[in-house]
Amino acid sequence: MRFGLKKLLFFLLLFPLAVFSQIDVAATNVAIVGGEPFCPNSTVSFQVTFTNNHTLIQSIAGANVRIFVNGPNPTAAFNATVPAGNQINASGGTLTLTYPDDFTGPPAALDLSIPGIYTLTVSMTVAGDTVPANDVFTLNDIDVYTPATPSLSSTVAGIVTNTVCRGEAITFEISPNQATASYSFLVNGDVKQTAVGNNTFTSSTAGANAIADGDIITILMTDENGCTTDTSIQ
Repeated sequence: MRFGLKKLLFFLLLFPLAVFSQIDVAATNVAIVGGEPFCPNSTVSFQVTFTNNHTLIQSIAGANVRIFVNGPNPTAAFNATVPAGNQINASGGTLTLTYPDDFTGPPAALDLSIPGIYTLTVSMTVAGDTVPANDVFTLNDIDVYTPATPSLSSTVAGIVTNTVCRGEAITFEISPNQATASYSFLVNGDVKQTAVGNNTFTSSTAGANAIADGDIITILMTDENGCTTDTSIQ
């Protein structure tokens, strides 16, 4: 019994040291730079935070960070390399890196150009890491806006038409009507009116904004979420 008790006490004395001597670098947060939701034509970058649960400073220089995007337009998994000089302070120290700016090698673009909900998964395993369960972090519910789809119509005296007689006024209207959207009207490629919240433009065959037979009216719209769409065919 004495021999068994001594062995048990010896184990209990050494066990805490064994626990705290483990290498454990965890991926503890991922955040989209600038926040989200965002528009499909936005450039996407993100920040990833790593935490060192070891009692010694841990270098992560040369480590590969695995990145994977899933959703309407998934990005195949790829590696980004942590450059030299990156280390994390001991005992809960953190390091936040921004992709792609803080990584080496040609960056892979995160193409979230199709509206919908995405997930972004980031993982990193440091050599000798004994706690792989916390090496992965997934950011869920990344929302990419669906831009408004504008359309152009015209009316004369309240009747929908694209024909106007000399001396009559014709009003062009962009739908949908959004209070904080920006609307532009162009005549033969020249901007005649740009305004926020004003989705109509009135012209006639005389005056400053006169139009003539064969003129082409096109539009530009930035919707209430700040998203733009191709309106060149309108």
